[in-house]
Amino acid sequence: MCWWSNHSDKTNERTWHFILPSILFSVGFVVAAISDSPVISMLGLTLSTVGMLACVPTFYTLPASFLTNQGSAGGLALINSIGNIGGFFGPFLVGLTISLTGKSQNGLYLLSILVLFSPLLIYLLSKSRRQVAGWR
Repeated sequence: MCWWSNHSDKTNERTWHFILPSILFSVGFVVAAISDSPVISMLGLTLSTVGMLACVPTFYTLPASFLTNQGSAGGLALINSIGNIGGFFGPFLVGLTISLTGKSQNGLYLLSILVLFSPLLIYLLSKSRRQVAGWR
């Protein structure tokens, strides 16, 4: 996490420093879901954790790169509010998926798909905001 965010600061690049660990985050869930071995499943969950911890610091630098002072504070508050709501709905959806399908792997597949929305949105946002300083 520290190395990745430091590298993002040195290169002044945010978009791919968020997208790549987000993809690792998602792939880790898939690895955990497809494996029958507890060791490989734990490795997949570890990869997911590495990806999540690497993309979070980079993510929080993005709103400040295109919002003004007051807008940046409001944007971060909105992000935290949505994140807290997601803290409820994520486990609820996983539990619902497992109870409907009877397989815990499907809960991990759902998480993997949901995680992929964030790099897609960041990529589309960065593509539309290329002219703004700080986005590369």
